[in-house]
Amino acid sequence: MEDNKGKRAVILTGLKHCGKSTVGKILAEKLGCPFYDTDSLIEKLAGKTARELYLEGGAELMARKETEACGEAAKYCGETEDGKFGPVISTGGAFSENPEAAGILRRAGVFVYIKADFGCLYARILKSAEKDGAMPAFLRGENPEASFREIYDARAKKYSSMADFSVPTDGESSPEDIAVQILRKLETSGNAG
Repeated sequence: MEDNKGKRAVILTGLKHCGKSTVGKILAEKLGCPFYDTDSLIEKLAGKTARELYLEGGAELMARKETEACGEAAKYCGETEDGKFGPVISTGGAFSENPEAAGILRRAGVFVYIKADFGCLYARILKSAEKDGAMPAFLRGENPEASFREIYDARAKKYSSMADFSVPTDGESSPEDIAVQILRKLETSGNAG
């Protein structure tokens, strides 16, 4: 954990389907600040969704575009009125694998890890895959559950080590509850305005 004095952006991190975007919108509303989703910024800058980019050029292309999106998001960070937190930025599920992108946002904000358990996340991935008609490209193969377990274990460790603080969720917590937990931790961190 680093000294967060002067860092006002709130950077939400965590694995795919942990709720970063949903929680981020609620948190931004509670803080009275803008919300930015790096996946949406990727689509705006590249003209393609993160999924389309991954299918086109794999993890390498996705990481380049994510780095550009984080650079764009960082433009919106800076001193806020009355020392309040903001903006809230939601990152992609593979953010922990992109040190360049993480370095860009690290200079601007407090990293919050939304920590969800494996079973909850995998169930959400299956539900999303059923709706989309296919598993995400990075999980296509003989044993997607084992592949996700490997990814989960590696990324969870990275997210824990890069986070200024974590907020656990068991899948039962509502996005509102998670946002309130984050807000409380921000207020007690000594950085709130």
